[in-house]
Amino acid sequence: RLRQTLPHNVGVSAKIRLPIDETMLQDRIQRLVESGVDLITVHGRNLKENKTKVREANWDAIALATRIAREHSGNEDFPVVANGGIEYGSDVDKCLQHTGASAVMSSESLLENPALFATSGLYAQDDVDMTPEQLFHRQIDLAEEYLDLATIYPPVPGSLGKMGGSFNVVRSHVFKILYRYLEEHHDLRNKLADGATLCIPDVREILVELRGRYGQFTGSEWTECKSSKVGSSWYRRHRDAAQRVHRRGGEGANSVGSLDGTASVEDKKRIMKERIRKLKEQRERKEQQEERVAA
Repeated sequence: RLRQTLPHNVGVSAKIRLPIDETMLQDRIQRLVESGVDLITVHGRNLKENKTKVREANWDAIALATRIAREHSGNEDFPVVANGGIEYGSDVDKCLQHTGASAVMSSESLLENPALFATSGLYAQDDVDMTPEQLFHRQIDLAEEYLDLATIYPPVPGSLGKMGGSFNVVRSHVFKILYRYLEEHHDLRNKLADGATLCIPDVREILVELRGRYGQFTGSEWTECKSSKVGSSWYRRHRDAAQRVHRRGGEGANSVGSLDGTASVEDKKRIMKERIRKLKEQRERKEQQEERVAA
C-alpha cells in the first residue's frame, strides 16, 4: 500500500527477522519483492531469539533470503542488507562474503563502538587485537567525542520521555559506550543513572574520574580487570563469552526456526512485573529529586 501511494522517487524498505517456521522464509521474501519494496533488510535471528534468549545470527539463512530476493525479482543486484552477528569491524567483510548481501547493518555493536565501521587508524582495530589499555582509551575518547557532538547537536527535546527529557538519550548512549567499565565501578554507574546527574558537564566529571582510576594501572592490573575480558562488552551482556555470534556453513547449529530454552508464560509475566516495579521506583525517585530541587 505504501509503494502504491508514494511517488516512485521515494524509496520503501522492509526489515524482517527470520520466521520461526523456516519454511516460511521463501514465501515471505517473495511477497515483499512482489509488494514493490526497494530494499529488504534481513535479521538473522527469529522473533524469540532476543535479549537473554539471543542466539548466533544465521548467515546461511540471510544468504538464502538474498538469493530468493534476486531470483524472484529478476534483478541480480536487488539490494539486501544483512543484519546480525557483527561484533567487530572485521565481521563486515566476512558477512558480505558469506551472505552475498549488498550491505551490512549493525545495531548493538555500534551502540558500544560508534567507530565500528572505521577503516583506518586505531579505531579500525578489533577489540581483541587491542591491549586493554588501548581499548579503554578508545572507549573514553569515543564517549568524549559523543558528548562534544551532543553539545553541538543535542537530541530532540523530549525524545525519551518528559522525565529527564533529551538528556536521557545522552545518558543512555554514554552508558553503553562505557558499559564494561561502569560495571566495574558501580558507584560511577549509579551516579550516571542518578537524578542528580542532569547535564553533559556532570557526565564529563564521571569520565574524568574513570580516567583517573584506570590511569594508575600497570600492565598486569589491566589484564586482570573484568573489563579486559571478551564477555564484559555491551554486545556480549546476554551471551556467554565463548558463544558464537554468527553461524554459517552448518557449524552444528540448529535450523533457522529452532529455539532452545524459551521462557514460559509465567516467567515472562514475572519478568514484566519486575520491570514495571523498577520503572515505577525510578519514576518516583526522579519526582522526589525534582521536588527537592524545586524547593
